Amino acid sequence: MPDALGLALSSLTGLAPSRLARLALRAERRGFTDVALTESYNDVMPLAAAVAAATRSVGIATAIANVGFRHPVLMAMGATAVDELSGGRFLLGLGVGTQWFDHRAVADIERRPIAALTEYVAILRGIWASPAGYRADAPAFFRMDEFKLDFTPRRAPIPIFLAVMGPGMRRLGGRVADGVFLGLTPVEEVPAMIDDVRAAAAGTGRDPRAVTIAMQVRTCLEDDPCRARDGIRASLPMYFGFPGYARHLSALGYGRVIDEVQAAQSRGDHAAAVAAVPDELVDRVSVWGTASQCRAGLARFRAAGVDLPIVSPRTAGRDWERTIERTIDVLAPSVSYAE
Repeated sequence: MPDALGLALSSLTGLAPSRLARLALRAERRGFTDVALTESYNDVMPLAAAVAAATRSVGIATAIANVGFRHPVLMAMGATAVDELSGGRFLLGLGVGTQWFDHRAVADIERRPIAALTEYVAILRGIWASPAGYRADAPAFFRMDEFKLDFTPRRAPIPIFLAVMGPGMRRLGGRVADGVFLGLTPVEEVPAMIDDVRAAAAGTGRDPRAVTIAMQVRTCLEDDPCRARDGIRASLPMYFGFPGYARHLSALGYGRVIDEVQAAQSRGDHAAAVAAVPDELVDRVSVWGTASQCRAGLARFRAAGVDLPIVSPRTAGRDWERTIERTIDVLAPSVSYAE
């Protein structure tokens, strides 16, 4: 059986859900096993439903659905519907997110993300286990009166993955999740992060290998190496402005880089923010270059322990749709030709 390989699709490309769904179908036909759908300033659930309608076999994941956008009851209803529409192919990836419409509404989640996510997951599983009626036991974050689903879920429970970066969140993923999405991380640091996840799973009596390790790998497919590396570099500064990413990368020794990028962003100088990202960081957190270089880079992340590498296309200034189409066609698992 071939190794699992995912493809990430994002609304940040400016592509509408219908076009992203067509790209998901293309990926399925080329042999990708999973499609991961990101959420920024979009609603990932209708996008997941569109992909479910367009495809027949590929796994469909949210990577990630923002818990700050939705009460767990709303998330449970949406996930139940998409799982039914997809024929049981849905995977619910959750995280505290980076974009919020109202920071005051999620202040408690931001202050205590591990406790909030623990409660969130428990409510989801409680609803799926008791669709005829469920009431949360004294929730601290998400008030909930008795609730019941209109129809019995196709699967109970639906698999839940958590987005993890810091050590506390990694341990939470090992304790309560079916899998994790590792955050923006140098490939050499991946084994230690996985060790945290698996040790936490073992500490609760779970089989550590039952926790799937997934990771979006930023990938820029370009024959010109300078354009390829710069395509990755240009995509990174936006992440450095988010507190979770900034703390994570600072802990890995990139505090000065984070400070320089944030200072440039605060001045509105995007070019300086991009220029402040060193080649060394680009090379450690991503793959770029020709088809063979990208395949070798993805193999490094798999060798580091990632069960499900997810190709996350980046553009070097080309049309987004064509960039993704070419990435699918060239890096597809079914492609084995020599360059």
